[in-house]
Amino acid sequence: VKTGVVAGFTIMAAVLLIAGIIAFYQWRINKLKEAAKHKFARRMSQSTKKLVSGNDSSGVTPKDLIDTFNRIDCGEEDGGNGLISKDELWAYISDMKDGSVVKKESVMTQKEFDVLFESIDKDHSHQIDFAEFCAFIAEVNRP
Repeated sequence: VKTGVVAGFTIMAAVLLIAGIIAFYQWRINKLKEAAKHKFARRMSQSTKKLVSGNDSSGVTPKDLIDTFNRIDCGEEDGGNGLISKDELWAYISDMKDGSVVKKESVMTQKEFDVLFESIDKDHSHQIDFAEFCAFIAEVNRP
C-alpha cells in the first residue's frame, strides 16, 4: 500500500512541476511579446508618428498604412512583392538611419524579434501580408 501512495505523490509532483514549467514558459513568452511590441511601436513611431501613437488609430488613413507597409516591404530579394519577409522586417527594425541615439533597452533581441514576427504572422506563412500588418498596428494602438 505504501508504494502506491509514494508513486501517486511522485506522479502528482511531476505533473505539478511540468505544469509550473509550462506556466512559466507561457508567462515568459507573453513578456517577450509585450517587450517586442513596445520596441516595434517605438521604432515605428520614429518614422511614422501618426501610425503608432499608443492611442486609438482613428487618425490613421489607408494611405498611411500602405506607405508604411511599402517602406518595410523593400528587401533586395523579394521587396515590393506585397509581403513582408522576416529579413525585411528585421532590416526595418534594426535600421536607424535617422541618427537617433538608441538606448540598450530599446534594441530588440533576436528572440524578441522571433516572437514578434510569430505574433504578427497569424497564418504562419513566414511572410506578413497587408491584412496581418493592419491587424497588428490596430493591436499595438489598442489602449
